[in-house]
Parts: sequence; C-alpha cells; structure tokens
Amino acid sequence: MYQNDGLLSATVDTKTNKGVFQTRISKEKDLYVIKAHQYRHDLETTLPAPIEYSVAKAFFNKPNRQDQVFGEYPGDYLRMIPQSQGVYVFETQKQHDQYTYKEGRVNQVEKKFKFMNYVISRVD
Repeated sequence: MYQNDGLLSATVDTKTNKGVFQTRISKEKDLYVIKAHQYRHDLETTLPAPIEYSVAKAFFNKPNRQDQVFGEYPGDYLRMIPQSQGVYVFETQKQHDQYTYKEGRVNQVEKKFKFMNYVISRVD
C-alpha cells in the first residue's frame, strides 16, 4: 500500500508445493521493518524510509530516474538497468526480469528463473 508516493506496507503470500511462505514489510517511523520468509530465502532487517518505487508499482508506472527498485518478495532492492527506450531489467543474483513499456504503461514482463520462465503481456 502506498500513500503520498511512499510505500506504507506490503505483504507477499506464496503458496507452493514446498510450503506456504510470507514476506511482510511495514513502515514504522523512519524505518521499514522487513520479515521475509520465502522458499530458500530468509531475511529479517530494517531499511531507511522512504521506498518510492517497487516491483508492484512497476506494473503500473514506468521507472523515472531510479537505479534500483524495491522487490516486495525478497524484501530488498534489485538493480534496475535501462536496456533501450522503454526496456528495463530488474536483476538480482538469482533473478532477471525484463519490463517493457509502451506509452508509459507496462506492455510486457518477462520473468526468468533458474528452472522456469514466464511472460506477462498487456491485453487492451
């Protein structure tokens, strides 16, 4: 949830054949409290506020001048690498996602994982 262009809180619930997992992010004063317990990924930490651009927001708004994007699933920042006009890669060691924008709106997202890849395309 965002308020005044800043992230207030986020919850990511994941259900897989390996179990049920969750990441919770909450803003408390000038810090975010992050508890990420996902499959093969555990993180409990705090980060300074504000977080103004995240992966969830990337589905609706083209990046502006950021060099990183906050990933709600891992509870940490991903590198954001401009590739060409309207094409950005969000990257960690384990993940490589390509977001393509057309007229300021997301047009296609390609998510690449170790054992699985998928494409999300906008349908008007």
